[in-house]
Amino acid sequence: MRSILKSNSGYALVSVLMVFTIFMILLLTFMTQSISSMKQNTAVEKRSQSIELAEMGGQYFQYTVTNVSDAILQAVGDQVEAEWNVNSGYSDNYYTQIAITLFMNNIELQSTTVPIKDMENAHFEITDISITPNFTEEQIEFKSNSIGKINGEESKIQADLTIDFTNFITIVEREVEGIPLPTGDEIEEPNSNTICTPQREIDYSNLDCKINGNKTYNNSAPIFNNSIVKITGGINVNSKMEETTSSTLYVIGNSELNKKSSFTNSNLYVEGYSDFNGRVDFTDDSITYFGRRAIFNKSLNHVNSDMFADENVIFNDQTSINSGSKIYITGKAEFNKKIDILNSYAYFGSAVLNDHITINGSEVYVDAYTNFNKQLKLNDSTFFIDGDANFNDKVELSSNAKLCINGYSHHNKKITTTSSSMIFAKDSNESDVNTTDFETECNFSTSTTEKQFLLGDPPEILPYFEYN
Repeated sequence: MRSILKSNSGYALVSVLMVFTIFMILLLTFMTQSISSMKQNTAVEKRSQSIELAEMGGQYFQYTVTNVSDAILQAVGDQVEAEWNVNSGYSDNYYTQIAITLFMNNIELQSTTVPIKDMENAHFEITDISITPNFTEEQIEFKSNSIGKINGEESKIQADLTIDFTNFITIVEREVEGIPLPTGDEIEEPNSNTICTPQREIDYSNLDCKINGNKTYNNSAPIFNNSIVKITGGINVNSKMEETTSSTLYVIGNSELNKKSSFTNSNLYVEGYSDFNGRVDFTDDSITYFGRRAIFNKSLNHVNSDMFADENVIFNDQTSINSGSKIYITGKAEFNKKIDILNSYAYFGSAVLNDHITINGSEVYVDAYTNFNKQLKLNDSTFFIDGDANFNDKVELSSNAKLCINGYSHHNKKITTTSSSMIFAKDSNESDVNTTDFETECNFSTSTTEKQFLLGDPPEILPYFEYN
């Protein structure tokens, strides 16, 4: 009986040991799986956090580009508008290209590392930044890598941003009622307070400066080349002044140019009286403004340029206004020698025409009674007189010519017209003048079309993130 008990006791011990062993195996298996799962969860969490950090870096890059661009774009817009004010003859695309170039010249971004507050061993890095203009698509493309790092784990995404300049600049045309009469603002007043120190006392090339008081040049004329010169008094030149190019001469007092003078792509502003006693050439987009009476005692050649005058202008020698010129004289325009107006526009507050006048491919508007003492030739043009007209010599109208007199048309000599030309008047003593259709044929509009420079909304920034 005792041996049997001993035998049963051994079996019990073995059973306990087997149960304990199985339990330990199961426990170790569970613990191993738990530890492995914890490690996996930790790795996944670190990976997820590094991706979030990389995304944070991409958003940081977008925010930085937006802020930096906003500051630059305002300055770029101002610079492009200034260019347009000087040279407005191009399309939207031309000025957009300038805007992109200016933007590229001013943008600068650098790689950076940004630590994350309250997160140990965590940060993102912005690296491999590139900025590329795309002039064809009118865009600027930004690229960078954003790397998120935390406790040895890292993730990278590529951030691609595009600034679209397509609608940044728009040039529109709008109709403006009324004749654009002189305001004195056609030429911007220089603001430099630097006193002029010209080379050889006459060469102002590439200077932006001021001359105080009156200035006289006797033996040698001043040279203005890419110059901006303001004279607080008057100017008197007694030699040929033929070297004024791409410049602004701004005279507060009177101007007296006693020899030949030439202005090429230049501005002449005279607030006082102006006397030209030698031949004068204004060419290549030159602009002149006369605040008081101006006299041209020798011939004037006015080519593709604008003239604004607040008071009377007297032309005592032959005058040629051509190639897209625009003349606005608020006072009286007195022509004592032959005048040709070719492919241009002219407005006169009133006019005295004492010699032959030929108008071809142009529009002329006189805002008062007009007396013609010599022959008038009109071809492919419109001449509107807002008042009575008296013709003491022949009137010759060629093809597509229209003479409109908003009053009484009195003729003392022969009228010649063609099938495509006619004189229209409110009333007349001449049977060849059409007094029936004036209202319908001479609905002359004093409105003009002008271009306007518009800056649109800031260019849109388009983000794209690519995960690696």
